[in-house]
Amino acid sequence: MVRAKISFHGYCQWANLNAKNKHGKTPLCAAAALGYDDIASLLIERGADLDVRDQEGRTAIYYAAQTRNLALMKLLYQAGADIYLTHEIDPSLVRMVLLQSPPILTC
Repeated sequence: MVRAKISFHGYCQWANLNAKNKHGKTPLCAAAALGYDDIASLLIERGADLDVRDQEGRTAIYYAAQTRNLALMKLLYQAGADIYLTHEIDPSLVRMVLLQSPPILTC
C-alpha cells in the first residue's frame, strides 16, 4: 500500500493513494477523468500507481485520452504510465489520441 501524508486546510492525514471506490477507480483515475491536473500531479509525485485499472480496465492515461487532455497524458507518460495497456471496449484510444495530436511524448 502506498501511503502519503496529505495536508488539507491545515489538517494532515495519511492516505492510501491507490484506494479504489466501488467502481475500482483510484484517486489518480478520478483526477484524470475530471481534468484535475494539479491533483493528478500531486498524486504522481507522491507515488500513486500509474497503471491501476478500474473495473472496466481503464487507467489514468485512458481517462486523460478520453477527454483529450494532452498535458496530463504527457505528465503520466513521462512519469512512466504504460501507453500500451488496453481497455476492453476501446483498446486503441490512447494511441489514437497520440497519433492525431502534435508530438507530445518527446524526451
